[in-house]
Amino acid sequence: MQSADLVRLALPLHGLTDSPFTVLRSLGDTVARVDTPAGPTVLRVCEPGTAEARLAEVSTFQNAAAEAGLTVPHREAARALALPDGTHRWTVRSTWVDGEAPRPVTAELARALGKATAQLHALDFHPPQDWTGPVYGAAWLRGWWEAGAPRHLSADDHERCAPAVAQAAIFMEAHAAEARVIHSDLHFGNVLLAPDGQAAVLDFDGCAVAHPAFDLALTERELLDFPEAGTLTEAYRASYAGQSRQPYPFEAVEQCRAATGTAFLEWVYGSRNPEVRAQKEMWVLPLLDDLALLG
Repeated sequence: MQSADLVRLALPLHGLTDSPFTVLRSLGDTVARVDTPAGPTVLRVCEPGTAEARLAEVSTFQNAAAEAGLTVPHREAARALALPDGTHRWTVRSTWVDGEAPRPVTAELARALGKATAQLHALDFHPPQDWTGPVYGAAWLRGWWEAGAPRHLSADDHERCAPAVAQAAIFMEAHAAEARVIHSDLHFGNVLLAPDGQAAVLDFDGCAVAHPAFDLALTERELLDFPEAGTLTEAYRASYAGQSRQPYPFEAVEQCRAATGTAFLEWVYGSRNPEVRAQKEMWVLPLLDDLALLG
């Protein structure tokens, strides 16, 4: 089903029947701006299995907003949407934050993202090649970790992941405040566990600039969808190369783009079922090794 069709089905659940809308994001969750007489609102139709993370995500942003100095969306309603095929999707309606709506992607922003990516790589994070920037706010990340880890991680996994969270927090304190590049998908499916015991906070393909939850993703992959793709991509890659003093990893990016977002990273903690996790490791570990993402 197309993203626009999902939005049309979800509108009546939130009292928005026949309201005009614009689809902002169709990769993964569908996100749309809906125009109402009272002003715009945001409607998200969650992918199967992601609703819990999305609802927790907005709550986390709200709780951390004062400390981090951010303006964040406020969740207005969550409703279950029954689809014609018999499945269900969660839909979430949130406030639209004026002045922090999806911004035009400029060469300047692309350069900033390239520089941030290279800085992360220089710190030996070994992230996937579509990272676009750091999480904003070290205190925010630490609070998220401390609040959620006991419920989601085994003691062994918590011990393995804690150093990666601490390292990410250090990086944010040093580099992230000015750029205000924000991770918008913080959940424990986005903590990568490597077979050698290393771990990393990852999956910044839903990040935003100064708007933590409902902006367009600004990854190398998605920049290609814009009319100015050539200029933006060149700026991004040149900035990466200038910061890292090494060529941009074209081959790795091309291979990563062949898989979808978090799918190519699905040997992450999120699979508590050991059989499922073992199956994921079988196909993802060779890919990561081929891309030299493990160092």
